Formats: sequence, C-alpha cells, structure tokens
Amino acid sequence: MKKNWMLFLFFAAINVFTFSACSDDDNDTADASAVSNLVREAFNSKYPQARSVEWEVKGNYAVASFHSEGTSHEAWYNPSSAEWYMTESDIPYEALPQPVKETFKQSEYAGWKIDDVDMLARAGMETIYVIEVEQGKQEVDLYYSPEGVLTRTEVDNDSDYYEDFIPQPDLDDFSALIKEMYPNARILDIEKEKDYMEVSIWDENKEKDVYFDSKKTWVGTSWDVRASELPQAVIQAVNARYPGFTIDDAEYVQTPVSEEWYIIDLENKSTDEEVENLRIKADGTWIK
Repeated sequence: MKKNWMLFLFFAAINVFTFSACSDDDNDTADASAVSNLVREAFNSKYPQARSVEWEVKGNYAVASFHSEGTSHEAWYNPSSAEWYMTESDIPYEALPQPVKETFKQSEYAGWKIDDVDMLARAGMETIYVIEVEQGKQEVDLYYSPEGVLTRTEVDNDSDYYEDFIPQPDLDDFSALIKEMYPNARILDIEKEKDYMEVSIWDENKEKDVYFDSKKTWVGTSWDVRASELPQAVIQAVNARYPGFTIDDAEYVQTPVSEEWYIIDLENKSTDEEVENLRIKADGTWIK
C-alpha cells in the first residue's frame, strides 16, 4: 500500500526489531555431501517422482534442484530438522490462476514481454506467483496472490533467489497471532522492517496489512477502501474543507485502543493540486 509509513506516526509503542539474518550467501556450496540423509529422505517422501536431483547448500538451506511433471523445481529445506520451507517451480503462463492472468492483462505491464513465470509454494503461507516481464532494458518482477492481488513489484536484479519468501521458524508466532485475530485469513507475505513487522493477509476478500512491534504486540491493521465506500460524513467533511477536490486514494486504519480512522489523498484536477495523508474519523472529525 502507498502510505504504510504514515502509520508509524501513530504507533508509539513500536520498538526496534532484532531479527538475525536468515542466510549468508558466502556459505553457498555445491557440495552435495553436506546434505544429510534426513533431508534427502524428507525430500524423497515429498517428491517421489523427482528426476535429475542435484543437491547444494545455499546459505542456511539445503536446496534440491530437480525435474518433475515436465518442469524444473527447487525445494528448500532446513538442513538440521529436514523441515520443508518452500518450492520454487518454473511454470508456463497458461498454468497461472485465471485471476492472476486477468489482473496482469489489465496492468500497465500487459504489453511487456513475459520472460519467465515462477510459482512459490510455501509452508504455512499462501502460494505466490511471479511474472517476470521486460521492455527494452527494463525488467520487472510482479508478485501475485492466487486471487490476482499484486502484492509486490520489484525491479529485476537478474537473480532468481527468493530467500525473502521462505517462511522462517522465528516467524511462527506471527502466524499464530494472525490466525487468532483473523481465523479465516491466509498469509500472503511477511516483511521484516527496521522498526516493525508487516504481515500481509487475504481476509474478507481483501488484502490487509497487519503490524506488530518488537514484542509481537499488534499495533494496527490497514487496508485500501474505495471512495464510494467511505461514510457520507467523511465525504461531506472533505467537500466542506477542500471544495473542488476529489478523493484519489483512501485507507482504513484500526488500532488496539479502539481508534479507527481513514487516511485519504485528495486531488484537484483543475489545478493539479494534491493533498496527501489526511486523517479523518468516520463521523467526519479531522485528526491533526
């Protein structure tokens, strides 16, 4: 979402996270002997039809490259416990879920050349689909949920290393908290930032961003809303204070102290003026 950083102005309880790095590329090795029999057995159990299997160690992970069902895959495991984390698969564009294809066709990148399509199946988290597109010297990676929600857009760095999407053992508590707060939610992404943890979920047919502080305390949830969904009191307050402006973007925010408000962006198409990050309650009261 465009204005997530604004939430930090209101979350006074946020502290600094001290998460350790998950891997170290300098430890990469192609030495298959470094992979234990326990990991190999776990892999063989999960992928009995795998062919041309090659093992290597990438950072803190044991990774199996293999072929199955006519395509190539990489499966990532914990080298000690043999726990499966993620499998990256090369898939044809036609194999994408229909909602993903529909969203892509309506995007600004629809006319770009599709260079590659990957599927990231993850333990305990939603599957992610990645469409790599290029136009001239520009290359962009588009990340989608199965419902066709564009969850991330990144400039391609010529690396298919999806380490950031691997579920981590130290994030299990966040998954449990999400399930407690939003029983029917599916986790799309978990991002570790400097001062907070952001968990993107799919709940009530919409994407929501849930924030936690360093003590794993919930500090807020936000999601995008359409201008047509705003309370009439909000629309009336905008028209009274900003005549000639229209609502360009809106976001709904919930907090643990029962405070709820909207963050809105306005634009005046006649003058090209813009006003951003205005806070207002549902009853039309402006928040300074």
